[in-house]
Amino acid sequence: MEEKIDQDDTLAWIWTVHCETSTGVLNDIDMLRELCKRNNLKLCLDGISSIGSCVVDLQDVYLATAVSGKGIGSLPGLAMVFCREDVKSGNRQLPRYFDLAYYETKQGIPFTISSNAIYALNAALNNSDWQTRFANVRQWSEELRTELEEIGLSILAEASCRAPHVTTIVLPGRISSLEMGTLLEDEGILVSYRSEYLVEKNHIQVCFMGECQKPPRMITYFLREALASEASQDTSAAGAA
Repeated sequence: MEEKIDQDDTLAWIWTVHCETSTGVLNDIDMLRELCKRNNLKLCLDGISSIGSCVVDLQDVYLATAVSGKGIGSLPGLAMVFCREDVKSGNRQLPRYFDLAYYETKQGIPFTISSNAIYALNAALNNSDWQTRFANVRQWSEELRTELEEIGLSILAEASCRAPHVTTIVLPGRISSLEMGTLLEDEGILVSYRSEYLVEKNHIQVCFMGECQKPPRMITYFLREALASEASQDTSAAGAA
């Protein structure tokens, strides 16, 4: 990034995803904040998968986005934009729904909006002990990752940059992510596994967003059984050879 910035003196801002959900990586806001300060750039943050799921400090962030669903755990459908200063209309014509300056002139609500969604968002924000939730999610994820690594599975993200609420599990080739995800779903354990990128990479994900509970140990039980079956097949194949 430093090299790219040095090569282009027309850059004015950096837009980045805070939590990259496909990999389970949480990008370092502090590093990005310092990078932008040194180079007089504005930091814009996609916080859709992080706000409400972990501690997020928006100090010195120029612009950030969030949604009512996902981590906050309210009804989906509301988008939120946080900006450090008043938004002014630019020279380009924008569709009304995308024109933040127009929203500001109308005190945030230029069009009809669902009162049910607003009340649900208010309830979600005010009826949660956020610090306890964040601490629980971090602890649950750490315990789960330890168990997964103990049975020989890999976590996609490096330990230094793992999001506290998203764990992407790398499955060996003979264990189908689709079959494992379906098995867990049949047992009442909901994991992410049907997205195209997860199917392509043969990964499954355990995500703690919104209202959630400590994951059952059955996750590692079924994965351990699948690994044992795979090892048995390898032994049989070697013996036959």
